[in-house]
Amino acid sequence: FIVVMREPLSMLYSWFWYSCSRVKQPVPLRDYKLKGPDIFHERIVAKVRSFNSCIIVFSLEKCISEMSTNSKLFHSLMPKCGETVLERALYYIYVQKWLSVIPRERFHFLTMEELSRDWNQTTNRLWKFIGVSSFTVNKCTKATNKQKAVDYMNDPRLAMRNDTRELLKTFLHPYNQMLA
Repeated sequence: FIVVMREPLSMLYSWFWYSCSRVKQPVPLRDYKLKGPDIFHERIVAKVRSFNSCIIVFSLEKCISEMSTNSKLFHSLMPKCGETVLERALYYIYVQKWLSVIPRERFHFLTMEELSRDWNQTTNRLWKFIGVSSFTVNKCTKATNKQKAVDYMNDPRLAMRNDTRELLKTFLHPYNQMLA
């Protein structure tokens, strides 16, 4: 099994913007995008608050399941455009479940950041893991020219708010520590 994980904060923010591009009749992005960092912040605050309330009463797994299935408990927090998927950033929970039934040596874990930093070395480790000969960048093409729905990474007005970033770091820290 090959598991590719992205830095959780980047993944959450990217998904927030991506979710607008997949709606059939999206919110006009020109009106929406400058409000995006504030909307994301409000939704993350609400989701963290709801999740923390949930784990007081239910198990961690139950709360993740509730958020993942868009149940009544979290339904009002997950509109189609600007979706927040906080539960997907809790990698530890998913990895723990997999490792409880499948031996560790059957997994190869890597991050998107590793791929970005050194494509050749990272993919060569993958080829070795699956037992095929190595490739080079010339033999393998990367899909890097896809158009982004919202180019939030290059527009400072669309950057994630610092208070949102700190809230997410604090919330995710214990789960990331368990994953390490």
